Amino acid sequence: MEKKNESIAISLIALIIGILAIVLSWVPIVNNLAAIFAIIGLIFGIIAVVINRKNKKTIGIVAIVVSIISFIIVLATQTFYSAKIDEAFKTSDSSSNISKTTGKATEESKSEAKKEDSGWDEATKTFTTNDGVLKIDKVEKTTDYDGKAAIKVYFTLTNTSTENKDAQMLFQELTRVQQKSANTSNDLQYTMMPIENTEENHLSDNINPNGTISGYYPYLLENETDPIQFLFEKNYKAVATYEVALN
Repeated sequence: MEKKNESIAISLIALIIGILAIVLSWVPIVNNLAAIFAIIGLIFGIIAVVINRKNKKTIGIVAIVVSIISFIIVLATQTFYSAKIDEAFKTSDSSSNISKTTGKATEESKSEAKKEDSGWDEATKTFTTNDGVLKIDKVEKTTDYDGKAAIKVYFTLTNTSTENKDAQMLFQELTRVQQKSANTSNDLQYTMMPIENTEENHLSDNINPNGTISGYYPYLLENETDPIQFLFEKNYKAVATYEVALN
């Protein structure tokens, strides 16, 4: 009788552990403990069935079944939760990449907007306004009629207004040319080229609407070392700068 009570006790323990395992098997993280309970319940259930082989083994068998079901549920839920966690991380990474891409696109848009607002294109050395388009072709060191250090600013100039424009006036309307030293940035003054210089500067040309000319603007230098700075203007306000080193 004592042996029979002992086998029933083992069966009940196995069943209780199996029920506890099946309850915990649905809970994330905690179901790792449920898997251990399921294995223990299975072992106790098998022991109860072996001990009770000559008597009713109903409780032991139920305990075994419950423990097996608990273990299966643990495996299924862990697979499900792992898949959801992976999916969440992928979504987070995707959102992060989208955010970075959007941020990059925003910066590029800001850069383009800034260029569009100023009218200056560093790549083509071109300044665009409603009245004209000025392209700086090159800056060349030379000497003026008096033998003093000077430069020639070669340009291509287009009149985009609806009226005829004097080339020199339009050039001065679009840009100021300075020599930038450590302490000052002074506007350079127009100078005359030597008589033997037969190259036409085209500054006296009268440009038709949508007409384009190419020429040069001669400036007297303050010194032969400090860089040249172009101040591009809209409505007499500087909106962009371009610096050229003197070689």
